[in-house]
Amino acid sequence: MKAERYLYRRQFIIGPEKISRFHHWHQSGLPDDSYIHVHPDLYCMVARRNKDFIALIGFILDPFHTSRNNAQIMTDMLKSCKSIDDLFRYLEPTGGRYVIFAGLGDQKIMVCDPAGFRQLFYMRDSRGRVWVASQPSLLSEVFPLKVDEALERDLYSLPLFANTHEYWYPGELSAYSGVKHLIPNHYLDLNLLKQVRYWPKEKLHEESVEDCVEKCSEILRGLYSSIIQRRYKLAQGITAGLDSRIILAASREVGSGIEYLTHTHAGLGLKGADIMIPSMMLPELGLEHKIVVHYEMMEKEFERIYRRNVCTARYGHGLNAYAFHRYFSEQGKERVLINGVCGEITRGFYYLPALVPVNGVTLCSLTRMRGSRLALEQFENWLQSTRDVSRESGVSLLDLFYWEQRVGSWAAMSYSEYDIAFESFSPMNCRLFLSTMMGVKKNYRQTVDTYLHRALIKRMWPEALNYVINPPQKMGGKIIRKMKRTPLHGIIKTIKYLRYSGF
Repeated sequence: MKAERYLYRRQFIIGPEKISRFHHWHQSGLPDDSYIHVHPDLYCMVARRNKDFIALIGFILDPFHTSRNNAQIMTDMLKSCKSIDDLFRYLEPTGGRYVIFAGLGDQKIMVCDPAGFRQLFYMRDSRGRVWVASQPSLLSEVFPLKVDEALERDLYSLPLFANTHEYWYPGELSAYSGVKHLIPNHYLDLNLLKQVRYWPKEKLHEESVEDCVEKCSEILRGLYSSIIQRRYKLAQGITAGLDSRIILAASREVGSGIEYLTHTHAGLGLKGADIMIPSMMLPELGLEHKIVVHYEMMEKEFERIYRRNVCTARYGHGLNAYAFHRYFSEQGKERVLINGVCGEITRGFYYLPALVPVNGVTLCSLTRMRGSRLALEQFENWLQSTRDVSRESGVSLLDLFYWEQRVGSWAAMSYSEYDIAFESFSPMNCRLFLSTMMGVKKNYRQTVDTYLHRALIKRMWPEALNYVINPPQKMGGKIIRKMKRTPLHGIIKTIKYLRYSGF
């Protein structure tokens, strides 16, 4: 593989001076005298109006104006936005994976897509100047940064970090001292170098199931129509899961332009439900199902670049990236890979019974970070700034926590890890979609039968419900599923978490 193409692939760095070491990258100067440097495989454009500007890094989609490309959306965005509040309103219905850098009047900010899947890290150099990049490891190529040894001692002793490939960094933390991570629903004020919450600011609008299904089906189908018109080569992950079924249904009208794939892995063989159900379902729906074969190890050069690109890279995700890299290379064409990430934000992923208080200790227990001083500190700081926001807006505190802390770190890091092999897109990574779904009463969207989500599938492609979703593999799984969110489940959770809650 050509190291120059894959090293820091689809990454960017922004600062007050030009950087010569990335000589094959694209450079853009901005009216504020800063410079954007982007890898050749990452789209970037700047819309300008006198001293005002809005820069796009990545790709953005408009579900209600599906024929618009990146440049057309950005031109209209600058025309429509005189302030950052205008900007946030404009971005609400959009999808994609992007970072927006805006200078409007005396305000200068950066903001990511709703889930922060185009990650953003920032720091000050020794002269106090601000630098922003897609990964701390990229900043470490330019500056003599030091790995945060105290953080490593604190986090890497946890079973989550020591024994799994699914660890993630809490809050604003990164692997390097002095480098912070921008979390979802916040923008970075570049004048103050401070994260500022911009959502939710108002009371969540209540939605009926019927109205929600109508609105959200239109959003999802609009996003598919938009991305198919970009003429990207597209693939879509398909499993037996609920979110996978939602996006399958949403893709109905454009399915002929998508390759549907299931990736085997260490825990999934050819007899697993995530293989068997799609292999039966897709042909009967008129679609072809293909399988991407898992590899037990990466080529040494691929792994070297993979770990250099993302300093916190997880080995299991590297195996996934390598499998798709090999598959697309053998096909002779790389694809944008569509996935169903973000759907769990709308289903109450984290759950605590009413008797168990939501505090730093219980959040550490929920996330398997109990015993970490730094995680406790990050979660308590987050709670202090978010409790009132949750109460006033009606957005569940635990839903916000899952969105901003887990999805914005655990899932977002996987997008960065996969950049070496492919670009990623989640249709449900859209603020209007998420807030509309979250506006439905909890008993319709957080129950075991997932009534709202099945109604959404039925609206878009009824026949997709003819096949079982997430079948339990063993009798124990069936029993646990039936128990979820029942009074007995609440009692068990109360007993489990009260001892960690400080009572």
